[in-house]
Amino acid sequence: MYALSPTNATGIDGASGDKDGDGASNEDELAAGTNPDDATDKLVVRLRDSSGNMLAEWGAKVDKDYQLEYTDDLMPPVWSVAGARKTALSTNQTEIDYSSSSETSRFYRVTVQP
Repeated sequence: MYALSPTNATGIDGASGDKDGDGASNEDELAAGTNPDDATDKLVVRLRDSSGNMLAEWGAKVDKDYQLEYTDDLMPPVWSVAGARKTALSTNQTEIDYSSSSETSRFYRVTVQP
């Protein structure tokens, strides 16, 4: 489909490669439903304040399942869920972390669930 190599996991066309140079591995792009040949098609999370809570927005792929997660420390990170797992019904997804108002530093990620 994307001319990726089934026999060389480490090459640019392999699972751990990054064929389009966007910072996401080919394997991660396939799991997210993004195109490993298109550097503009990637999972990007935007964060903004929403009445003192953190609002996360991301471009989604319809019928993919997403989970917003957070950690207050990256050394080592212990990820916790923020909100419910969501199945995308449109190409724009949002989730609010209502527990973020008392934190001065918090890190977020969105994972694609199997």
